[in-house]
Amino acid sequence: MPLSLNRRLITRFFTALSGELNRKARVVLTGAAAGNLLADVRPSSDIDFAIDIQGSDPRAWESVEAAVRKAMQ
Repeated sequence: MPLSLNRRLITRFFTALSGELNRKARVVLTGAAAGNLLADVRPSSDIDFAIDIQGSDPRAWESVEAAVRKAMQ
């Protein structure tokens, strides 16, 4: 059974992601993970989010993808 996320695990993921990103970014948390932070909602084993990175360099997404992979470890 997948791990059910809680506030501590969500915070740990985004702290790790922040440490891996090499540029400014804005994260919009959605889905059950957002509900988990705002209220008691159904359990979830994933974090749905959008990320808006600063700048227009298409290669920037490669670094964002690498940062997400490292934060997941």
